[in-house]
Amino acid sequence: MIYSKKTRVMVDAMIDRLGGLEGVKRYLDGEITMVEVYKKVSNFISSTFKVIIYEKLTLEELAKKGKFGWITGNFDDRYFSEVIKAKQKHKKKIAIFHFNKKMLSPAIIAEMNRVGFRPATPRELLCLAITKPDLHRLFPVVALGYICNIRRIQLVVCICERFGRSNLSFRHYIRCWPVGYRFAAVQI
Repeated sequence: MIYSKKTRVMVDAMIDRLGGLEGVKRYLDGEITMVEVYKKVSNFISSTFKVIIYEKLTLEELAKKGKFGWITGNFDDRYFSEVIKAKQKHKKKIAIFHFNKKMLSPAIIAEMNRVGFRPATPRELLCLAITKPDLHRLFPVVALGYICNIRRIQLVVCICERFGRSNLSFRHYIRCWPVGYRFAAVQI
């Protein structure tokens, strides 16, 4: 069989997670169950959702549709130069990664890529907030897929709850993320 590059990358990531070819052999020999395989392969993914991505709406319109109680003053389309490929809505699978340890942004992105995901963009994060409006009330969710440069500071979009209100704000890209943060990612 001929597999696409995406499939080969995902298979390689699974083999790495299982402990190399020895881990695959243990699974094929029945020494490891499918439940154990799933836990090893997806131990950083806490949830996955099918999310409708609205390409026609501006980010400001998506933020209003998300009903945020507070939106950072700098949040508008001039800071985002996204290339919009589709002119309609479509669905994507978005996963929430939780590493349960402090990590830097590049290490988080590398781990996502290793298991066949890429960081979500602000548009994808806002669409997730519309689809699952209470998710970010449980923990902060960050989109590392697009870096805004505002006054030479690299920032990414974060949704969370503060003082009982749903917030849409920026966080520094280059930082050691605390344990409680989650990261939205899209399957490649």
